[in-house]
Amino acid sequence: MHGLHESFSYRKGSTNVRTTAAEAFRAGGGVCQDYAHILIALYRRDGIPTRYVSGLMLGEGASHAWTEVYVDGRWRGLDATNDRVATDDYIRIAQGRDYQDCPVERGVLKGDASQAQHVHVKVEEK
Repeated sequence: MHGLHESFSYRKGSTNVRTTAAEAFRAGGGVCQDYAHILIALYRRDGIPTRYVSGLMLGEGASHAWTEVYVDGRWRGLDATNDRVATDDYIRIAQGRDYQDCPVERGVLKGDASQAQHVHVKVEEK
C-alpha cells in the first residue's frame, strides 16, 4: 500500500468509472477508486483475498473508496489514497469485487435530464 501511495499521484478528474486499473497505473495517477483497483489487482495477483469498499471518511465531505484484505481470519481495511489503515472514521456504504459491484449511483437518464447527489450522514455511538 505504501509503495503505491508513494509512486501514484492523486489527480482529481483524470479518470472515470470506466478507467481500468492498468490504464490508471500506466498514467501514474488517478482518484481513490483507481488506488483501490490497483491495490486489489496487486493483492489478488499474490493470492490474497481482497475487496473494494465504497463509503465515506468522516470530515471529508465526499464519497471515498478503499480496499479490504482478508488476513489472519479477518478483513482489514487499507486506504492507499491516504496511506493508512481504515479506522472507525470510515463509513462503509457498499463492498464488492470492484466499483461495478457498488457504484455510488446507477441509472439511466433519457432526454433532457440532469441530476445531483447530496449525502448527509449522521454518526452516533449507541
